[in-house]
Amino acid sequence: MDAARPLTLPVGAAQNPFNLTPIIEESPMNKKDVASQLAARANISVVQAQALLNHLFDAETGIITGTLASETQDDAKVLFAGFGTFQRNTRAGRRGTNPSSGQKMDIEPKEYISFKPGKTLRERIAAMPAGAKA
Repeated sequence: MDAARPLTLPVGAAQNPFNLTPIIEESPMNKKDVASQLAARANISVVQAQALLNHLFDAETGIITGTLASETQDDAKVLFAGFGTFQRNTRAGRRGTNPSSGQKMDIEPKEYISFKPGKTLRERIAAMPAGAKA
């Protein structure tokens, strides 16, 4: 990883209270990598950072996944201003064809999660040179 550099924020963006530096990785980050970065930036232990991530994203008990999986909300959303929105949607049932047999079949409605990037994230990605690594 390169030496720490200050994060350049788009014009009009909120000030950077944690003096965040860009994360430059060769391969996709996993949860352990995110916990390590969070621990370093927030001055907490890696164990505390992992616990925080579990409280937010755990598939069974996490705050974010629990909100999206709530049976009482028809249009469950989790919004992170500037980053993006996670939203639960319903794909309508339809008539389809079994590719193996060619037989017509009914496909049931299906719940799924979508992510829509926020304005700040879209602008930051758009400002990157073509082929650059984030």
